[in-house]
Parts: sequence; C-alpha cells; structure tokens
Amino acid sequence: MTWLRQNWVNAAVLVIFALAAWPTTLKASQAPRSRGRHPLNAHTVQHRAVQLGVASYYGRWHRGRLTASGVPFDDRKLTAAHRTLPLGTRVKVTNLRNGRSVIVKINDRGPYVRHRLIDLSAAAARVLGFSHRGLAPVKVRVVAPPAGHPDLEEADAGQISFSGGGGS
Repeated sequence: MTWLRQNWVNAAVLVIFALAAWPTTLKASQAPRSRGRHPLNAHTVQHRAVQLGVASYYGRWHRGRLTASGVPFDDRKLTAAHRTLPLGTRVKVTNLRNGRSVIVKINDRGPYVRHRLIDLSAAAARVLGFSHRGLAPVKVRVVAPPAGHPDLEEADAGQISFSGGGGS
C-alpha cells in the first residue's frame, strides 16, 4: 500500500509540473486567422444566397434537446442547423446526387464537424434520400429571409437579378 501511495504522489507531482510548463499563449504565427470574427456569429458573417457543401443529419438521439432558437428539437420536422445564417431563415436544400429538394427552416447552430455545411433533421434527410448514407453533397439556397434582416433580402435579390429573374 505504501509503494502504491508513493507512486501516486510521484505521478501527481509529474502532472502538475507538466501542466505548469505548458505554454499558455500561442505565437502570432500559430494564431487562428479569424480576422476578429467568430465563425458562429451570424451578425458578422456575410451571407451568400447559394452555398455548396456537404450535409449531414441528426436524428432521434437529439430529440427534445433545446435548439439555439429555444425550441425543442424534433427530428420529424423539416429543420436544419447552419453556422452563419440567421435563425428563422428558410432555405432550399438540393441533393446534388439525385436532384431531390426540400425547404427547411434554420432553427439551430452547427454543424460542429469540420467541412460540413448544414445539419438536417432526419425527416429532411429522408426527403433528400440520404438518411441511409449519412452524408450528401448539397446546394443550399436562401428562399425567404427572416423579417428584419435586410442584408439577406438584398443578397437574395442580387442573386435573383443575376440569374435571369428566376431561381436556380
């Protein structure tokens, strides 16, 4: 017992010294290139009317948890999580593999996995036909900005005028 206690104390002291020696600041060359903006802050990121990327979905295991909008998550509704678009924005998501589309409402923040554009509810993933795969290449287009966000209305209007008067 004494031998075990002594080894425990030695290990604890070693961990304390290691943590004390750990660098507390990053060098300027190692600092992330955020340019003063947090990637999840919806008010400082420019909104693009059309985005291309990878979609994933989250399902039943998140049911009942509060979303960023304050509403409990329901995987049976057509909702989604996006990093930068304002909550309440409606977007048309098109699966680029099979051409299926669905309109969802942004009610949460995410995805928190790198290189993902949007997290859809399980119902939206079923409509798009990728619930068995888990991931799909998608096009996301803003179709109706929430009230009080003129920057999105202008971006959407600019997209429509450049595309010849119709949606893509």
